[in-house]
Amino acid sequence: MTGAPKVDRGSAVAGEMLGQLMTGVLALVERLGWRRATLLCSLVITAVALTSVTALQLLMGNSDRVGTTSLIAAAVLTLLLVVPSLAIAFRLVEHLERTRARLLIEIDRRVIAEQQLRRLATTDELTGLGNRRHFVDRAREAVAVARRYGQWCTIAVIDIDLFKRVNDRLGHQAGDQALIGLAAVLKANLRATDLAARFGGDEFVVLLPLTDPDAGKAAAERIQQSVRLGGSWPELTISIGVASVRDEGASLEELLARADQALYDAKGGGRNRISVFNGGEDRQARLFDLDGET
Repeated sequence: MTGAPKVDRGSAVAGEMLGQLMTGVLALVERLGWRRATLLCSLVITAVALTSVTALQLLMGNSDRVGTTSLIAAAVLTLLLVVPSLAIAFRLVEHLERTRARLLIEIDRRVIAEQQLRRLATTDELTGLGNRRHFVDRAREAVAVARRYGQWCTIAVIDIDLFKRVNDRLGHQAGDQALIGLAAVLKANLRATDLAARFGGDEFVVLLPLTDPDAGKAAAERIQQSVRLGGSWPELTISIGVASVRDEGASLEELLARADQALYDAKGGGRNRISVFNGGEDRQARLFDLDGET
């Protein structure tokens, strides 16, 4: 029992020394190439061998003269044994290092490709916002947390008013620019914990975790105000439907349906409005214009 830790420590030391040796060999081959590394190491090993032979002869009593023949024989034998072995080993090391470098490059390419695929799978290409699938996944988690811990979670559905007219009058390129501009407004007016996504066409959704109905309405007003002050498309207006859930057991589908109903009420009330879904018994939406409640 007491000897086991010593064996483990010895193995660890041996492993560390071997790792350092391999690191040194890799650095040497990378710096000099396998040919020069073989020559250098062969000369060093030969010098060590000759020194050892000389020291051995002195210890054996041949102190008057060290035999030249013995030294030459030792040098030749050492070179014959060492050079081929080192050449093969260092060439193999160089090949493995090049293979490792190619593998690292390929791994980097695959990582970049996976990141691009992940981005394409979760991001709307035109606006750079999240797409429908990504939003639904994140929103399900947020609604589940809200229900479990009794926290507020708010969703806002945003629609550009009379967007078809923008495309018909100014062309689809102008419509795309309007969508990009609205996406920029959402990014500028949301917190890092919020999530904006393009749900399809000219419809956008915003997830506002830990946000009660009043705070959700305030966020919607900031967005609408920013759109109204946008100098590049002054005629563009948006309608927003807001719905919130805490611990009443509502699903994401129901919460989106409430926000969509509120959006429908906002458009029916004259557009360019904010409608907040009222979760009371009448289950009707309360309408707000740009400056306050109507």
